[in-house]
Amino acid sequence: MKILPFVLSFSLVISIPVFSHAADLYWYLAASMTKPGQEITQLFNSSKVPFAVILITGGSGQLLSKIRATRKGDLYTPAGLHYVEKAKKSGLLKNFTKLIVTSPKVLVKSILTVA
Repeated sequence: MKILPFVLSFSLVISIPVFSHAADLYWYLAASMTKPGQEITQLFNSSKVPFAVILITGGSGQLLSKIRATRKGDLYTPAGLHYVEKAKKSGLLKNFTKLIVTSPKVLVKSILTVA
């Protein structure tokens, strides 16, 4: 029996105040969601909008530290709810919305033996 790793129990999008004057939108995204995030960003940036989405990926705690240090960011999508509490304590949280909820999937591989 093989159990797939439980990568993400939920994801939250957190809007934080924009501290920069740039027109670009900075999206800090947990590394476990890099592939879909890249696809979303490419689709959005290929549209005819006057600004771009800048995707920044990494560990949720590492990203929160970058946001604190640079005071720059618009969206933060961490891999765990406890990062929301950390953002609240740092004074960075403007609001948050639950984005997705995922659950683990179990794969069972059958092996037949012929004697």
